[in-house]
Amino acid sequence: MSEQSENEKALMHKFPLGYTGERMPGKENAFILRNRQGFIAATAEKHNGVMTSFKFHKERRIPRIVINKIVKKIMETKTRLSAEAAHELGISILKFESGKELYLTSKELKHFGLNRFLTPDEYVSAELNSLGTLSLKLSKNTINCRLDLQRTRIKSLHIGKNSSLDIDLRGNKYIKKIIIDDYFGGKLILSDSSVEILKIGKDCRASITCNEGIKIPEVEIKDGFQGTAAFHKLYLKRLKIGEKCSATLNIDTCICYAPIKIGANAEGNFNINSVFAKYLEFGNDFSGKLYGSSISSRQGIRNVYIGDGFSGTLDLSASKTVQRVEIGDNAVGTVLLISTPSVRLASLGKNFSGRIDFRESNVVYISAEENCSGKFECGLCRNLTLMRLPKENGYKISGAPKPVRIEQENGNISYWFVERPLENEYFKTYRKSFWRRFQNFFS
Repeated sequence: MSEQSENEKALMHKFPLGYTGERMPGKENAFILRNRQGFIAATAEKHNGVMTSFKFHKERRIPRIVINKIVKKIMETKTRLSAEAAHELGISILKFESGKELYLTSKELKHFGLNRFLTPDEYVSAELNSLGTLSLKLSKNTINCRLDLQRTRIKSLHIGKNSSLDIDLRGNKYIKKIIIDDYFGGKLILSDSSVEILKIGKDCRASITCNEGIKIPEVEIKDGFQGTAAFHKLYLKRLKIGEKCSATLNIDTCICYAPIKIGANAEGNFNINSVFAKYLEFGNDFSGKLYGSSISSRQGIRNVYIGDGFSGTLDLSASKTVQRVEIGDNAVGTVLLISTPSVRLASLGKNFSGRIDFRESNVVYISAEENCSGKFECGLCRNLTLMRLPKENGYKISGAPKPVRIEQENGNISYWFVERPLENEYFKTYRKSFWRRFQNFFS
């Protein structure tokens, strides 16, 4: 008789399909879930009203109907869940500023959605878990919350306009697509995730971090981007940023399969270190600062093109890969190519009145168009072969050796410092080419 009562005490609950829950022998706070064959399918521990762990045996798949009944039983007993237990059971935890906690099952999360629980009146921190794959769409004006999506089965995320929230997708192996509408002002962490498409709308003040991604993402950021963006150790399918960007952009040790393009009127800080791409292009009226460097001669930007009205600073002194620098008309900015071993060509448009420093570099050919009044510093440029400048003598050249030959033609004057022919590639101006205009039309 006593043996039968002990067995009844050990048996906690019966679940569908012959599954049973029972207390672990000798452990008051440990529980076992057995299948109808009597094998252990899961174990759990509970301390002070909190389920600290719930672990399924992965080799024994448990039907969804059984999991749903387990979750229902836990909810009925008002047991609190640790983050690990909630993840295993597919239960999302919403923590409010007042201290209240709300638990949502996978079914409830999919049926009710998340937006009804996110209100601007109280800060909400949500750790989302789901047994099925989600496509999460947040309504506009979603603010004052933080979403932890690191382990959520989420394939796409769409954030509405005027939203401001922190989203953590680190290590998420399910996410494929992220669309963020205009005026987003939050934080987005994508490090070690599987995102493939990232599109950010206009006038966003976001902070974006993406390090060592699993996939090859395509990143497009529209006009008026502010804040910060950091990409580290990535393969990028494309990186394109719109006009009026005033952000801090850090791209480090990345390979981009398409040109990196940044639109007109950019005025932020752009740090590009050991990034391999076809070329780097800025639109007109760039007034920011670009710092380009490389740790070896194998990986880095080789060609830099900047549109008209350049008034910023271009510092490529630490680059071991840049070969061509082309700048459009009406430039008044500063270009630093001091001791750059790889530079071969610098081409400047009309009305250049800025400063360009080639000291101790390996530059071969320098050219500028009409009305040039800028300053050229060419001290110890041992490979300098030709400078082709307009006849008007409004510019200043310092440190250059004595030319061995001077030619005048078509309003230009050519200073030859070494008697040797140059390849035709030196005299082609990419920024004016038909092919460049054709590419930009379809990009």
